[in-house]
Amino acid sequence: MTIIERAIRKLLHKQYAYGQYKTYQEYHEAETKSISERIRAGGGHIGKNADFYEVKFDNNALFSIGDNVTITQCRLLTHDACLSKITGCIRIAPIIIGDNVFIGADSVILPGTKIGSNVIVGAGCVVGHDIPDNSVVIGNPCRIICSFDDFVEKEYKHIAENGTIKQGAERLDMFNDHANIRHIIVNNDIFESFLTKHQYNNKT
Repeated sequence: MTIIERAIRKLLHKQYAYGQYKTYQEYHEAETKSISERIRAGGGHIGKNADFYEVKFDNNALFSIGDNVTITQCRLLTHDACLSKITGCIRIAPIIIGDNVFIGADSVILPGTKIGSNVIVGAGCVVGHDIPDNSVVIGNPCRIICSFDDFVEKEYKHIAENGTIKQGAERLDMFNDHANIRHIIVNNDIFESFLTKHQYNNKT
């Protein structure tokens, strides 16, 4: 890197809150693209519509991640060196994640873990065993608390009872009432599709 390039980078870091990016969304999109390209180049698999928020991966080739996956501020480990001073070996195993999975902040996914499709992993979970399809898990170590479908149904009821707020129209005082759960619409097309599908399912 030349002196001029370093000076420009330093200037951009002062100018923007997220380094060379003007907004967090730009930063997030660049990070997601970078991680996806790195994993694919290393021999791993990334599906469509992935979102990565400050995620740490340790071995690009050992990840298989499906479609519509969101991973936030997590660490995914495909190696375990806890006995390397005893056995002289490091355990290595892949991590497999299905479709429609959300992994909450500060979670740790351990080597050899398989997470099924339609799964929500709550914030701060340590996942060291396989998670079946259609599950919501919390805790350390994580445990299943309900099915994915039951969680979606509960969320739909909250939306029906409390209504929604359009993104950009929200005010902080809207969130002061702890008795109600508020929802901000961040993608209107997905929201409308969700309502239509849910209402159709309830009629059948």
